[in-house]
Amino acid sequence: MGADSVVVFYGLRIILDQDDIEAAEAGDHPYVVAAQRVGLQTYWDRESETKPYFLMIGHRLAWLGPEHHTQMALDRSKVTELMEDVQRKLSLMGARDTPQLHLQYKFDE
Repeated sequence: MGADSVVVFYGLRIILDQDDIEAAEAGDHPYVVAAQRVGLQTYWDRESETKPYFLMIGHRLAWLGPEHHTQMALDRSKVTELMEDVQRKLSLMGARDTPQLHLQYKFDE
């Protein structure tokens, strides 16, 4: 049994269609393949059983919680470098949306 946690991710957050879930899980969804090709990370999940699945593409900064890290720190130069790198790699993928900082609460289900 797990514990609640928070995923801190910089990049894009896309809602997945029901038909896309199996491909995301298998790692062969087109967005997952494109992200891996340019060196970006992906994370997919859902907020609860009643909410749709989502896919994040970019860089996971931290996973915070009792079963993960309990704190993290990044200095300004590291954050700036990371943001520029993610933006560059998303552009290589053909993504036009602007990346954002996402803090995703993950319930233990």
